[in-house]
Amino acid sequence: MKKIIRLFVALLLVGGWALAASALHVIYTGSSVIVIPKDRIGLHDTYVNVSNWTADDVSNHPLVAKRLIATGKTDAIAAAFKYKNQEDLINQIQEAASRAPTSQPSPTIMDKATALAHQATQVVQH
Repeated sequence: MKKIIRLFVALLLVGGWALAASALHVIYTGSSVIVIPKDRIGLHDTYVNVSNWTADDVSNHPLVAKRLIATGKTDAIAAAFKYKNQEDLINQIQEAASRAPTSQPSPTIMDKATALAHQATQVVQH
């Protein structure tokens, strides 16, 4: 009985940590770590290394860029842009974030499950 209680408590702790992590962006700038809240809970972009980012990387991670602007942490990705002042930097980041991503995101588990369910439906119907 003691082992079951310990297992249950361990699962609760791990689940709680996972839920807390899914509500934050942890951003590594090369010299420091920035932790900012996400707009929505999810595992996408929970950890991001922005130390060698370019403008294309900003367009691939628009949610991170928008949260950096909203929290006033635009200096974290300032090296990816040539700007005159802070307002120019924010405008360039917003423009880059509004462009379509330059790469396709990898399929999620839900995408794979949906494709598999579609295949199974096709097999059953024939």
